[in-house]
Amino acid sequence: PSKETPEALAAAFHDPQNWPIFYHALKSVTLYENGKALAAGHPAAPGMTALFVIVPVKKEWKRFDIRAEVLTPKPGESLRFRMLEESSGKTTRLVDDFEWWVGVHPPNATEARQGNRTVVFGGATAETKTSRARLLGRMGQKILMNQLYQIDLVRLANFTENKKAWGTEIESPY
Repeated sequence: PSKETPEALAAAFHDPQNWPIFYHALKSVTLYENGKALAAGHPAAPGMTALFVIVPVKKEWKRFDIRAEVLTPKPGESLRFRMLEESSGKTTRLVDDFEWWVGVHPPNATEARQGNRTVVFGGATAETKTSRARLLGRMGQKILMNQLYQIDLVRLANFTENKKAWGTEIESPY
């Protein structure tokens, strides 16, 4: 549940420069259309390619890039991606067809009574390539998802406050 308005969250999704606020360890994202880099702040649209530069906090040597296709969001979703490649190769050795998405929907009656205006949701799907990957997926679902699905839904749900704190000395509310 989020106190954010749908309009405030639309701004979070609309401008890729806002994505590092709610993506774990995202240093930058560059959108490409027909192989050409687009200007910063250009909104994502289906058919584009996004290059995510991930730099884990205090582990800069573990930096990696994810190249993903921007897909047409399904109803209720705001962003949807399919991973094309990952620079370390670790993820692509384990899974195929990794897709992730994020979106918002109206709160139910109980959430609305608590003052929430929207509910932020996200998810991911993938097909495992090997029996070892399936075993890892069953035994360490949270670990695997933390490595692959980089969106922090709690930060997104508090987007306005986190945006104010972003790049300043102000401590993030989450």
